Amino acid sequence: MPGHYDVSREYVNIDNYSPFSHINEVSPRYRKTPFALHFIHYCGEIVPVHPDTFEDLGLDYGQVEKSILVFPTSSYRTVYDPQSNMCLKLPLKRHISRGIRDLPTRHLEKALFVQRNIESLENFHFLEEECYIFSDPNYNYIRRSMPETDVWPWFYVIRSQAFSKDFVLEAVANMIRAWMFFAKNDWFLEAHTQNLLVDRQANVYYRDLSDVASFNRPEVKPRYLENIVSKQDAMSLVFDRTFCNQNLDHLFRYDTVLGGWGKQEIRNLIAEEMERFGIIMPDYSLDFDPNEPIHKSVKTQLVWWRQ
Repeated sequence: MPGHYDVSREYVNIDNYSPFSHINEVSPRYRKTPFALHFIHYCGEIVPVHPDTFEDLGLDYGQVEKSILVFPTSSYRTVYDPQSNMCLKLPLKRHISRGIRDLPTRHLEKALFVQRNIESLENFHFLEEECYIFSDPNYNYIRRSMPETDVWPWFYVIRSQAFSKDFVLEAVANMIRAWMFFAKNDWFLEAHTQNLLVDRQANVYYRDLSDVASFNRPEVKPRYLENIVSKQDAMSLVFDRTFCNQNLDHLFRYDTVLGGWGKQEIRNLIAEEMERFGIIMPDYSLDFDPNEPIHKSVKTQLVWWRQ
């Protein structure tokens, strides 16, 4: 049965997503309009190849086995197939934001490890992924199941300001409770706006397992945590940077619904959930240096949300 996800919601994005958001080498025709995704025969499999990657690899169109119509999502290298209600995450040999958006094998192995070892919570779900790994990572890809219910990208909720105060507060509360629960168990969710979907009941769906990190599990410890000396600093880097700076700050940059009362309610909830789960973070924040093209962490002033 064809999927019913309204992929046009992916194109209502938020501005100034990162200091490097102006960098985008994806061909304009593959950003916000449907296009033909070609599949080729490779290593005994029929594999999808993004058109830009097809060009960059110098592939021959005579190799095309089949094509399907897909719709790009906000991440560009992830496309939606309405016939299967699946998303395909594809390698891109082009820069978006900080780096080239290829799909290294270690990212897929990380996603597989997370999927085997983490479970969804009530009101917070991880989308199932199938990872396809090849000797040449230019052909790696992921198939991601979309929810069988109507969902909105979280940044659509933020940017559109078309949802009620109660709905937004409930969604944020579900995100905070889940983040603290998983952090207590050494799973750190990069809960920035692009990784989150919400349904009509404000249930939250996390849609990129390779963005789940850990401090003590080497299988999923990202490189940007290698020079972090404590779990508390690791939590600060992930929570303050992604949940606070790239989620809550964006929410209130556009807010016309919650106001100051809602902002204080969210801050209070963060403090309550940190206490409930015994989460301890330092009295400063960590973030990536905006002047560095690589992920170099630096101490910054404590985010308002944890003061």
